[in-house]
Amino acid sequence: MEASGRIPIYEPPHDLRGQQPEPEEDSRMVKLWLLWRERRLFWNVAWKTALLSAILALLLPVHYEGVV
Repeated sequence: MEASGRIPIYEPPHDLRGQQPEPEEDSRMVKLWLLWRERRLFWNVAWKTALLSAILALLLPVHYEGVV
């Protein structure tokens, strides 16, 4: 095989022209199911972000002074 830096082109495994589009309601259910399956990831991101922002808020110096 020649090392010319060219990528070979492959045909798709099947013809996509004959497929019917998914009904919108079905695709919504698929998306909702994906969100439900990944709820642990969302929860982990949410609590870690909340913890990090609380720590950062406590570590930042105060930039103002109250004057009476």
